[in-house]
Amino acid sequence: AHKIGDAYDFKHDVAIVYANSPFILSIFTNHADYDNISKIADDIYEVLK
Repeated sequence: AHKIGDAYDFKHDVAIVYANSPFILSIFTNHADYDNISKIADDIYEVLK
C-alpha cells in the first residue's frame, strides 16, 4: 500500500512494505520526480531482499 503526494517542487511517496519484516518507507524530495523516487525504492529493495 502506498500514497503519493506533491506540492510545488516537492514530491513524496510513503509505503507499507509487506516483507518478512514489514516496514514503512517514506521518501520526501525537493526538485525530484517520481522516476527518482522509483529508483530510490528499487535500490532499497535490492539491498533488503
